[in-house]
Amino acid sequence: MEKKLSPTPILTLVALGTVAGVTLFVLVSLLLRSGASPIGIHSLLFLAPILIGVAVAWQAWLVREYKLGRRPMDPIHAARIWVLTQATSRAGALMTGGALGIAIAYWYGGPTSFLTEQAINAAIAAVGSLAMTVLAVIGERWCMVDDDEGQPESTQAAGA
Repeated sequence: MEKKLSPTPILTLVALGTVAGVTLFVLVSLLLRSGASPIGIHSLLFLAPILIGVAVAWQAWLVREYKLGRRPMDPIHAARIWVLTQATSRAGALMTGGALGIAIAYWYGGPTSFLTEQAINAAIAAVGSLAMTVLAVIGERWCMVDDDEGQPESTQAAGA
């Protein structure tokens, strides 16, 4: 039996984010308790994942246009974009969970204004990473080949 290509399951993305979040929460909490200096998080960190998500979604939209016959494209290029959307959704899930784990660790790390500011920056970065994940998941769906796509009508009717 031929295995069909399928988009990344949402449960997989949630699991990746959860593992990354818990891992980074534990590690950062241990570092803060040991007296290590917290790492600063830039307030504009959220922009990079959003821009990456928009770029990936744009490329996936071009594949969608190709599938609908509105735009020429090399099928190998379309397949590469599909792989890019999958990699981006998984990386976005890891980044979202990791940023949330850091934000929570910093929030509970102590009552300093620096840690509070860094927790907010990390939470905003998590929102940007979540946006990247969502855009990549949408892009994955745009790049997928439908089961009945490319089959003659008689074959579709016979399979029903």
